This record gives sequence, structure tokens and C-alpha cells, in this order.
Amino acid sequence: RKRRRRYAGMSEADDREGVAAKRSKTNDDSDNKEGLLRMIEELNARNEELESENRVLRGEGRHDDSRLPVVTKRTVDLSRVDPSLVTQVASFLCRSRELLGMALTCKAFGQRRPSGSSLVEEAARQLLVNHLRPSDFERNALPQYGNGTIAWLPILHELEKLRIPLKFSKLVGRGMEYSGGSESSVFSMLYSVYSTAIANYVMKRGVHYASFKLIGGDDTVVGVARPFRDFGFVNETEGFYMFDNGHFDGILAQRTAAWVGNVHCCQYQCSYGTANWTDFQGYKRGIHWEGSDKGDTVGLLVDLNEGSLSVYKNGRLLGMAKDGLAGEYCFFSAMCDYSGVSIERE
Repeated sequence: RKRRRRYAGMSEADDREGVAAKRSKTNDDSDNKEGLLRMIEELNARNEELESENRVLRGEGRHDDSRLPVVTKRTVDLSRVDPSLVTQVASFLCRSRELLGMALTCKAFGQRRPSGSSLVEEAARQLLVNHLRPSDFERNALPQYGNGTIAWLPILHELEKLRIPLKFSKLVGRGMEYSGGSESSVFSMLYSVYSTAIANYVMKRGVHYASFKLIGGDDTVVGVARPFRDFGFVNETEGFYMFDNGHFDGILAQRTAAWVGNVHCCQYQCSYGTANWTDFQGYKRGIHWEGSDKGDTVGLLVDLNEGSLSVYKNGRLLGMAKDGLAGEYCFFSAMCDYSGVSIERE
């Protein structure tokens, strides 16, 4: 009987706890429900506001113009800005492309002023004179300013190209690769098939010197040739060599007014020590000197003031390879038989 009472007492206590828990849960559920209802009301109100704004933006129904943003067109009268201040700021752009972009962005910057050159032109002049300061050697290779035919911006652009290190920007043929992760160094991976590497800079005037370091093999040619871009006539599986008469017609088809005279290509065959030239109509033999080997440095001096090409070996003059040069040229190197070369401007 006592045992039944104890169980009965425990049952009554459990019942009281269960009722309390149910009441607590009911209260919690009620609070959660009220919170959710308030949240739903707030979201509905915000949604109605957004819908109202959208109707206003679409021009639907009546709306209050005072709620719309007022846009005022603003213009700047550049005639009231001190030109010297604009020029000084523009000179900090430092590159010809950035100055050109400035001229194209605003007519007031690129348009010639009654007093002389444009603001951008004056900025280019100040950049050249006060910051870049070309050497006498560089001045000789740059276009000359005068009579409005040559502006300061093209002179600045030409100086930038002149100061870029020489590299072989075009490889024509097969089996030729850049060496050591640099485009200034190339290597031929094939035997008895010539391929050609063409440098990135076009010489138009002045004096230019490039050194070619022989880094492998014994069949390397260095020289200068007319710049041209279309190599569609080349069967690259057969390689490419400018002194191959099978390529003469394809090269001559690209002749321009910059090809002055008939000295279109002149080369020095390093291993044999011979200098040859061509007008892309026939093969002209030139002068014979001592040859060069792996590890030697061959220098080419192009003097477009005098119209001559001279050859150096390890800093020592071998002699003049050809005179009569005129117009535009670029450096090149052709090679086969696992030869390699690197180029550097000096």
C-alpha cells in the first residue's frame, strides 16, 4: 500500500511538471508567433514602399516630384584654368600613350592654341626637356621638331621605344625558341634548317649599335634588313632565311616608300667571317674577315647619317660591311645547327 502511494505521489509530481512545461511551451509559441507576425507586417510595409518607388520611377500614377533626385549639369570653363598648371599636372603622366589619351578625352587639351602648341604637346615637351633629357646620341636618332610637321608627342613616343631593351619580337621558321626565359635570347633546335629572329626596333635615323653574344653552335648570321610584317609566303616547315632567293618575291611584294635605295639586307656570317648584302633580286658577296666562335660578341654599328654598316668582334673594329644604306632597317639573326645568340642595345 505504501509502495502504491509512493508511485502515486511521483505520478502527481510528474503531472504537475508536465503541465508547467506545456504552459511554458505554449507561452513560447505564442511569443514566437507574435514576433513572426510583426516581422511579416514590417516586410509587407517595406515591400509596399519599394513597389511605390518603382511605380514612381516608371512614371505610373501620381507621385511627388520632391522625392526625385535633382540632377544639375555641370561644366568647367577650362579657359579660366591656368594653362601652366594643366601642363604641369599633365607632365606627371610620364608616357606618350597617357598624354594621347588625355588629348582624346578633352578637345581643349589636344587642340592647338593660338599661342602655339596644345596643352598636351607642351606637357610632352616639358617631359622631354626637364625629366627624360635625351642624350646627344638619342637626339640624333629622334625625329626633329619643326614647322608643325613633327610634334613633341611623336618625339616622346619614339624616345620611349628607343629606350626599350632590344628583343627578338618575331621568330620565323621552325625549331627556334627563346632561351633562358628572355625574348632577347634565341636558340635553334634543328640541324641544317635556318630560322630567323627579327628585333623589335625599327631604325629610321641616327646611329645604332647592337651586340650579339654567340651562345652556342657555329652557324649564326647577324645583320640588318628592311622591316616587314607579312610572313604568309613563308613555309615555316622549311625554315626562313632572307638570303634564300625563293623568298625574294614575297619580301619585295611588301616594299614601301621607306625602302630607300637598293641595300635591303646586309649580313655577317659569324663562323666564316664574310659580309654579304642583297637587293632581294640577287646575292651580292662582300668582304671577308676572320670568323667568330662561341663566346665571342659580334657588334653591328648602323650609321644612317653616313649610310654605313660596320662590324665589330669583341669590341674591335673589323671594318665596314656595306655603304649606301638608306631608309628603315631592323636587326635580325638567322641560325641553324643548334646555334644560339642574345642581343643587346649599346
